[in-house]
Amino acid sequence: MEAVPERQGGALTQSGERASKLALPKQRFAIDFKNSYQFERMNKDNIQGSNLADFEKLNVCFVMPNLRIKSPVETQFVGTLPDTDPRVIEIAKRDSAVNALINGFADRWGTKHQVSVMVIHKDAPKRISEISALVSFRNIFAICRILQSWQFSIGSPNAVGTRFSDYYDFYPFSPTRDGQEILHMGFAFHSLDTPENFHGQIYPDLPLVDNDLHFAYDENLFDFLKEAWVERFEKGRRDWQSNKLFRSLAIAYHASSLPKKNGLWFYDFGVSVALWISALEILAHPGKGKRSDLRTVLDLLAQAKFSDASVKRQRRIKHYSIPNRTGNAAEYLYWRLYDSRNAFLHGNPVTAHDVLYKRRSNASLLTSVAPVLYSAALLCHFDWFDKRHPRIKFKKGVLSGYDPKRHFTQRHLETALKCILTGKDKRLLLAPKSTRL
Repeated sequence: MEAVPERQGGALTQSGERASKLALPKQRFAIDFKNSYQFERMNKDNIQGSNLADFEKLNVCFVMPNLRIKSPVETQFVGTLPDTDPRVIEIAKRDSAVNALINGFADRWGTKHQVSVMVIHKDAPKRISEISALVSFRNIFAICRILQSWQFSIGSPNAVGTRFSDYYDFYPFSPTRDGQEILHMGFAFHSLDTPENFHGQIYPDLPLVDNDLHFAYDENLFDFLKEAWVERFEKGRRDWQSNKLFRSLAIAYHASSLPKKNGLWFYDFGVSVALWISALEILAHPGKGKRSDLRTVLDLLAQAKFSDASVKRQRRIKHYSIPNRTGNAAEYLYWRLYDSRNAFLHGNPVTAHDVLYKRRSNASLLTSVAPVLYSAALLCHFDWFDKRHPRIKFKKGVLSGYDPKRHFTQRHLETALKCILTGKDKRLLLAPKSTRL
């Protein structure tokens, strides 16, 4: 199996090793990173610079047994940490319930499984400790990784990264505030138990993802979403823009879950397509007294400025509400997604082909197309394509003004769209006729 692509320090490598410098083939020159983005990973040495450095002031609020990460993701009051983080280890020594939860998970063969936890600062404002704030923090991290994983997977014979939101689901049992008992509060039942003899099992439908590989997430998008989360939940600045953003992310989290409620019947994929359409329409909603429809979402996606000729080329969009409309690759694919949603939810006759972009043996599922479109929509929502960036200059052997973060965001998005449009998605979703059962 091929090594999974990894982004370290702005460079994309094909191994689990950290790239020491940006690799640009057939070029020998220095690179000026003064204005460039360099991704810094938190380790034991820089934990002290974090507001969550003191484990005595932290409580574990949720466990994510299906997620294994290498580096923590933190804000001032909330963080997602691996179970190998020294702070989590100290909390486990203090709280017996936490110790049971982080050490009590195994796969279906009984092999111990590493987990991730969400922690919250004991001095966090009340609005931070509300479930909406904690779930929204989980969602921004999850969506960024899910969207990037789909972009890496499209056009590749391998499935890359954590493509489904089920990896990020909270385990229904959590430690109590004193950390000595395990509490379950759910829609179906409530329970309170001691941590002795606790045994948990990870989700058997998810492929294991090696935590030795640091799966990248869209760093541009994560910066925008994290800033929006801080503004809304830490600073309490709520408005329509942030309301629709986090509502849209919540629906996108649903949409990116495994479509398996009916045993992978193609109706399951129709439901997922419908949820993606809902997430996009919420994101594009113009506000009170107005409505979001096909035109609204297309207008949002039209803000995307692509560089690849096949992606920016205008294609005809056929719909009675918008005659004589053309659009870029994102707009065109959204129209196909929109028609599929209408067919499934309005009770029209449908077949398995209605969840495919092309009716070929190697066609792309619309549920893999939708995350790519959602990536473009989020970037348009934050006016990313319109933001000025330094011009790239090459002078006296030194490259300056190069922004690897921006370069990789645009490159992966356009590559994924191009693979979908040109039929070069190498993942065989339907087997050849001779091998079908």
